[in-house]
Amino acid sequence: MPPPPPRVPGGGPSVQTAAPWALSRMPAPVGAPRSATNTGLSTSEVETVDFDFGKSDGEGPAQEFALPQKRILRESDVQTFLRSQSCRDYLAFVKCLCSKIVGVKVTEVKQGGLSETLRGLNSILDAVSGYVDQVPPQKHTLRYGNPAFRDWHAMVSDNSEDLIGTILPERLKGAAPELAYYLSDSFGNRTRIDYGTGHETNFVILLYCLAKLGLVTEGDSQALVLSVFNTYLKLMRRVQQTY
Repeated sequence: MPPPPPRVPGGGPSVQTAAPWALSRMPAPVGAPRSATNTGLSTSEVETVDFDFGKSDGEGPAQEFALPQKRILRESDVQTFLRSQSCRDYLAFVKCLCSKIVGVKVTEVKQGGLSETLRGLNSILDAVSGYVDQVPPQKHTLRYGNPAFRDWHAMVSDNSEDLIGTILPERLKGAAPELAYYLSDSFGNRTRIDYGTGHETNFVILLYCLAKLGLVTEGDSQALVLSVFNTYLKLMRRVQQTY
């Protein structure tokens, strides 16, 4: 699975709102050609092929899973990732989902026709939304954000492994700790009390991992975006309005 976003001592995510592999580009001096100051690869330049939903990593011999570790430490690591098969597969997955929803309205997705995995994902998001009801905003003097967000986020993190386990078959239960990382990191930064595109990327990586495990199929593509991801965005709007 792809490398996770960097983390800081104490277990909390580091300061980040962009995707974990987003390239840092410095402006070129006046008159200098762009290639003279930046020869790195960007995500738009990564060559991809069509994503193969039928090529599952969750079949065959027992799979080994591991807790994500910080692997992107410097600019050269970003370039290594951008040239990796994991990056190509992930971007192909995103492009595939985008192509499936062209001209399709959210209302065209029938909730009653969702697969078991997609219904389970929506149930997980409903549970996380329920935690907002359990952790009301606090009176505070912070300039940005409500400290109750940290309590809410801790509740999500504490329960993320159990939540993700509800959609995993017995043969894939070992993936729960790894997937739980991406789930909990989809809901913002507990330390900074913020939320951005890097956290949204974590949620899409979770969906990508489920596709790689064979739990999400090509037939789920439209509903994965227009139902599950849409539900996630609605949840995060509620979180932002609350905290």
